[in-house]
Amino acid sequence: MPYIALRSPLPPLIRGVAIAGGILQRPDCLSSASVLPKLGVPLKVMFSLSLRLSRLGAIACLLAGLLACGKLPSPNQPKRLANLPVNAIETLTPQTADTTVTIRGRVGKHAPFLNSSAYEVQDDSGSLWVVTTQPAPASGTKVLLKGQVRYQSIPLAGKEVGEVYLEESEILQQTPPSSEAASPQAQ
Repeated sequence: MPYIALRSPLPPLIRGVAIAGGILQRPDCLSSASVLPKLGVPLKVMFSLSLRLSRLGAIACLLAGLLACGKLPSPNQPKRLANLPVNAIETLTPQTADTTVTIRGRVGKHAPFLNSSAYEVQDDSGSLWVVTTQPAPASGTKVLLKGQVRYQSIPLAGKEVGEVYLEESEILQQTPPSSEAASPQAQ
């Protein structure tokens, strides 16, 4: 049978099967016309199968790429907080307004509002009110949270008595108050 070279090369999967099965007699001639008649598969069916496998492979690669790029943390995995920079509350000033910061402290007082609430967070450097639309953590809870620094200007008798506060974006970590902190210590 004469070898006829077609414009389309033999797909790699078919070429490997043909070489391994001894059907391809001349490895230098890797055209579809030299192998397909010996496999007993019509040319049209073989190229249709090849096209479907190519599309399936492309879709699989695309899905794998999307899943690898967009890893979402599962609820069972702890978030990576070790290298997260934490701001001291005293460093939050009107000049830092509209920036996103992370603070750590213990929850103090609460103040309910109509559609939200506020709670005070205290660290070693000071205290700050945090406004949230979520349920506020209980008093005494240790929190690590991220939020937007805000400043409310309050001019009073020619003097500025404004307040810096935090709009909560997310509570990254919270530890409920321990039972010994709730009970009085005997001395």
